Amino acid sequence: MGTRQTYRLSLIRACEIAGGEAALASHLGLSAQDVVDYVAGAKDVPMHVFLKAVDIVFKDNYEKIARNTALLDEIRERRARAQEVCQGNLNRRHPGAQ
Repeated sequence: MGTRQTYRLSLIRACEIAGGEAALASHLGLSAQDVVDYVAGAKDVPMHVFLKAVDIVFKDNYEKIARNTALLDEIRERRARAQEVCQGNLNRRHPGAQ
């Protein structure tokens, strides 16, 4: 995949995150027509627009990772509690068992 395609796909993803071309254009300080032209491949995406789009995509990904990490921490805590309960049950049934 070439650089031009990477820039365009990044802008498309930023559009999805922002809620469409008009919302992204507003966020980036561009006209909606410029965003449409970039996404359609009618114009090359300028570096500064690409970098702003990458920031939007990265922030969205970071927030998803943070939510997933919090969920993973909760799962680990539940697992540890369950293991403690199981170990306690085992110790009561079989004193001296490890």
